[in-house]
Amino acid sequence: MFMSPRKMLGFIATLLTCSVASAQSDKSLPGCEPPRELRIAMRERLAPKKFRGIKTYERMARRVEIIRALMEKFPCLVRALLPGTKH
Repeated sequence: MFMSPRKMLGFIATLLTCSVASAQSDKSLPGCEPPRELRIAMRERLAPKKFRGIKTYERMARRVEIIRALMEKFPCLVRALLPGTKH
């Protein structure tokens, strides 16, 4: 699965924004919530405490790896979040 850098950056920004927002509140609009399995994986694998003490560049690179793995595991979510992709 290959995505243009612009789409990849948009998706990463969306996921990072969602992870920050979900840390603030678990409330979401009906029909907009990601699958429970994805929410749990994001919460566990992208937890800020796991990245403490790591240099910024390394932290960002590791988060991108995790997000790419989640994108491969949940391809239908990627299509739903990225504008211009075929459903």
